[in-house]
Amino acid sequence: MLSQSKKDTVLRLFNQGKNYWQIKSRTNVELDSIGSILEQSIGAIFIKALNILKISEFYYLEKPFVQFFNELYGRITVSTYRKYCNFFPPCLYIFFKLNGINITFSDLTYLKTKKELRSGFKILVQVYPEYFKRDKQQITLLKITRIIKTFQLDQVFTKVSNRLFTLLCNKLNTARESTVAAAICLLTNILLGKRHPSLTELCKYLRISTSMPYIRLKKLKINNIDFNSLGGLQSSSSQIREIFHKDKILNQFINMSPETIPNYVIDSKNSTIYTYVSKEDVNKIVKLRTKDRCSIKEITQKVKLRRIIISTILSDKLKDTGSKYSTTHTYVSKEDVEELIQLRKENMSLHTIQEKLNLPKSRVSSILRGELENKSKQYKVNPFSIIYNKIILKIQPRRAVINEDDCYTFYQNVYKKVKKFTKYRNSSKLAPFTIFFYLKSRNVLFTTSDFIYAAGITQEEFLKGFKAIYPLCGKITQDINKAIIYSLIDLI
Repeated sequence: MLSQSKKDTVLRLFNQGKNYWQIKSRTNVELDSIGSILEQSIGAIFIKALNILKISEFYYLEKPFVQFFNELYGRITVSTYRKYCNFFPPCLYIFFKLNGINITFSDLTYLKTKKELRSGFKILVQVYPEYFKRDKQQITLLKITRIIKTFQLDQVFTKVSNRLFTLLCNKLNTARESTVAAAICLLTNILLGKRHPSLTELCKYLRISTSMPYIRLKKLKINNIDFNSLGGLQSSSSQIREIFHKDKILNQFINMSPETIPNYVIDSKNSTIYTYVSKEDVNKIVKLRTKDRCSIKEITQKVKLRRIIISTILSDKLKDTGSKYSTTHTYVSKEDVEELIQLRKENMSLHTIQEKLNLPKSRVSSILRGELENKSKQYKVNPFSIIYNKIILKIQPRRAVINEDDCYTFYQNVYKKVKKFTKYRNSSKLAPFTIFFYLKSRNVLFTTSDFIYAAGITQEEFLKGFKAIYPLCGKITQDINKAIIYSLIDLI
């Protein structure tokens, strides 16, 4: 097992441009061990670079990069770039380019300046001519695939973009891979009448300027039609669809009649754009709205469709089940309203109803006011009653003469003595202590620990409440054995 100092020495010598034999002669470390140390170091720095660039999804390329690094390093003869610190940045840039990873010199300036990176790149590609023979079409297709995965695009987008790539790859092969990928995706959006991902989102992801794919599409000429003569690409969507009309594969998606498309349209500036929405997306939208209780804004972010399209779909699909209490934020079905009213009639608290139906408390209150009107007070639950029944159920007093109405009368008398704007003006805070003193006055046997557990409070809360409420209890406290009370305090 090599010590850390030995490993550091090996890496230092390698960074100085020493070869394996020179390192072995100075450190007495076997060649296999030297190779293993260097591979671990190269892999670790590669992973660190991915983390800095925030592209951790490419961790799986660690081993291929180590192999590429060793192959390219074996070809380099310029002493300057035999040094590890000078060789790594341009090597990383070339590897990213060969694997279709979006990268620019600016992204690697934390390692070297742009000028140094360009100089290193020129030196390395001289000994690695395969870079200029790379399969640009395959890299472009790989970029399109990653765009589809990153932006969670549907199968229709995938089929249309792949078909467009097949038709146009030879016409666009002079442009950079990222530019071609952005142009194909932009054209796919135009043909399908979609807005996601936008040109800005595409170019930001591919690390290119927004003008590059637009300019490249303008240079296209298909079926003797020059794209440059069409004007704006978005405003000329119908003309662009007409260009690709003869292709059978594309025709089934881009030339649909209103009868064959779902009835979801955008009417903007006197032009109607038919937007294809798959059955999977429609089902997902309905599920997010009804089951997950998502707002329309949240659904827009999740399915990447325009708000007007989502609103149209929901209006169409939920017109028979939705209630008048639905808003853009919360969906409320007719069944929800019926269940809510029934729960309230069973003396359920608003909090319990809210948790059971997964509805906001304000929405529950408005439904009750709207449905019960003047009867809402009839089904209003007394918080004191809930706390009293909960405590009695857990303590289970036997042979004790107690009455909820008597206890509530005592509670009201104490409540009047509590100062305003204090926490004990809240019935849920005051009720446990008034119930405690009432039960003690009726000689109900229970331990302090049992009561604390039954009331659902902590020992600290009980002690503070006891000291605050005891002086307010008046005559009823005189019936309680003070010695017992003080002993209870001591136990706490």
